[in-house]
Amino acid sequence: MGTSLGNYMRETVKQDVRLFLAPLVGAVKGIRQEVDRVQKQNASARKKFGA
Repeated sequence: MGTSLGNYMRETVKQDVRLFLAPLVGAVKGIRQEVDRVQKQNASARKKFGA
């Protein structure tokens, strides 16, 4: 009984952690994409102005 309950708890915690982390991971990915985009814009702006 004890082991099956322990396994159940572990699985439940894993699912909770995934549900909790999914939005955070998505946000981090979005931020990284935004940073890449801004850096590309800055690089092209520098070329235009010859800085």
